[in-house]
Amino acid sequence: MVFTTTLVVTVLWPAALPLVLFLDARSGRASGLRALLLCSAFLWIEIAGITTALVLGFLGMLRLLRDSRYQDAHYRLQRWWAAALFKTLSYLLCWELEFDGPDSLAQGPLLILSRHASIIDTLLPAVLLGRIGYQPRYVMKRALLWDPCLDLVGQRLPNAFVTRGGKHPELEAKRIAALGQDVTQMDAIVLYPEGTRFTPERRNRHIAALRRSDDPRLPVAETLQHTLVPRARGIEAVTSTLRQAPSAAVVLFEHTGLEGLTGARDLLTSAAFGRRITLRLRTFPLADVPVGPELERWLHMRWQEMDAWIARILR
Repeated sequence: MVFTTTLVVTVLWPAALPLVLFLDARSGRASGLRALLLCSAFLWIEIAGITTALVLGFLGMLRLLRDSRYQDAHYRLQRWWAAALFKTLSYLLCWELEFDGPDSLAQGPLLILSRHASIIDTLLPAVLLGRIGYQPRYVMKRALLWDPCLDLVGQRLPNAFVTRGGKHPELEAKRIAALGQDVTQMDAIVLYPEGTRFTPERRNRHIAALRRSDDPRLPVAETLQHTLVPRARGIEAVTSTLRQAPSAAVVLFEHTGLEGLTGARDLLTSAAFGRRITLRLRTFPLADVPVGPELERWLHMRWQEMDAWIARILR
């Protein structure tokens, strides 16, 4: 489907471009041209990623790429794919990235706890961590495997694809915990504790559900205006194995500027244009992070600090 769609779009470009330019001239905006360029760029980046993944798989079957070389090649492909997508979006939509944090991170392994507000913030860890040599291991929802390139590459690397609200939480926890095994100082486990992308509607539904069940997390949820209450289960699972590494650290991956971009359609609207993305990293030694019930309280405090920081940026 990807190859066929790319071929069709490419063949139709000469006919589509004049029509798009005419419609943009009448509306006084260049949204149609940007949409055409974004769709075309995504398809060709996807084609390049799929083709490279197929070649790497073939070389692996012939035993020409083995073990660490095979894995390193896929990490480089993942880094290129994520960077190509993000740079294309930044260029065509005139985004600015503002970084607030250390110029470099201490040697890990790292546990990255990221805010989740957009389909784009899954690219940011691969892009930024890849620049300094880290190899991200993602905890991602299984639904993302609809993307062929992510499917091919992601399942050849140590990632955990989980089902939100699945029937077998113990099995999901084991998959997440396995990410903390056999880690090196340049591995980074990326986890989204909120479990889903933030929207004001989801926040209201979440608070209503907590209120109906008399959940003790309700007071925390009501204080958060720009984030959802984080969950500690996945963090507990991975830190149960990651704590064996004495230099392990937790990094809070905080950002704002991508709000409202929850689907591919949102990227094609004028609201996506001219965004300023602000990113802040905060590092905590894993040895200083509590366990058990205290972990959840520690996590809630960090998220409340993040929420207040986002509010100041958006003010």
